[in-house]
Amino acid sequence: SARRAGEDGAARQSVGVMVQELSDVGASRRFIRRIAHLHVYFARVAQTG
Repeated sequence: SARRAGEDGAARQSVGVMVQELSDVGASRRFIRRIAHLHVYFARVAQTG
């Protein structure tokens, strides 16, 4: 039924929010690592160029 689907959707949404927050922590770490890598890369390019 529609009501049951709505409840499932709400539960799935709250779980999704938890997963999103957890993945955001991992994503921010990855993002910081990528920024650091790019920073080193651009510094190296700037030196050689």
